[in-house]
Amino acid sequence: PFRDQLTIVSGLRNKAGESTSPHAIIAGTWLGCVAPAVSHDPQGGTSADQIAARHLGQGTPFPSLELATEGGGVCDPGYGCSYGNTISFRTPNQPLPMEFNPRKV
Repeated sequence: PFRDQLTIVSGLRNKAGESTSPHAIIAGTWLGCVAPAVSHDPQGGTSADQIAARHLGQGTPFPSLELATEGGGVCDPGYGCSYGNTISFRTPNQPLPMEFNPRKV
């Protein structure tokens, strides 16, 4: 009954998240699709949600809220923790921390 209201997208691939250490970088590359440099300093791409927030969030007190249901946590000796602790990047080297405590929002 809802088939006409659904859009099914298939055949997508996050090539940027393919690595010998995918668990450390998959979250941080999901919305940016840029392969990060092996570095403890984040160097990826501006994430799609932040590109949208720049346009849709103009004139609002909070153009973007980075919320999560649980804390991040996967770190890697070569990449550090930036890519495993967030999915949002305001700029290619500015990860945005996620808030998972509803009392702080």
